[in-house]
Amino acid sequence: MPDWNPGVDQMAKKVVLLIAGLCGSGKTTAARIFRLQGIPVVRMGDATDRFLNSKSKKINETNERRARRELREKFGQDYYARESLPKIKKELAGRKLLALEGLRSEEERLVFSGEFVDCRLLYLESSRKLRIKRLVMRKNRPLKKEQIILRERYERESLGTHRLKKKADYLVKNDGRLESFHEKIRQIIERLKND
Repeated sequence: MPDWNPGVDQMAKKVVLLIAGLCGSGKTTAARIFRLQGIPVVRMGDATDRFLNSKSKKINETNERRARRELREKFGQDYYARESLPKIKKELAGRKLLALEGLRSEEERLVFSGEFVDCRLLYLESSRKLRIKRLVMRKNRPLKKEQIILRERYERESLGTHRLKKKADYLVKNDGRLESFHEKIRQIIERLKND
């Protein structure tokens, strides 16, 4: 019987890329690009959807906001990270790279960096004006300006999402054309695949 742990050895060869940024910065678009490149993506917001479904509540901004606050208050600021771990480990089986969409806090980042040997952070940044425009116009889960202001305040004041920028391994400014953003994300994917 070998005296080494193959599980630890295998985890050392895997990369978990955490995608963070304020609401409307392009996290979902970045995740879509990863999927198009054949890279699995785990969405942290799925925990909110599961919670609302278990309570037979409609998935909308008001219910999502209440659920996020309730879950974090009841189970801790790192709840979403801990809730995502089983799915991440399952999706990483037999793969080298996985992206995680929706990192919101330092507490969540610490859960992942404590769990995975190679855990990197991609921070997406966009002007407030453009983020508001995107969120109002998006097809899936559009928001009203008042909802956006409340969400941004919560992300900044309660979660400190904007402070994750200082920890980023990759910083992408997403204020230009969509094609340019796609290219920046594809370049990061190539770097991650070749590391």
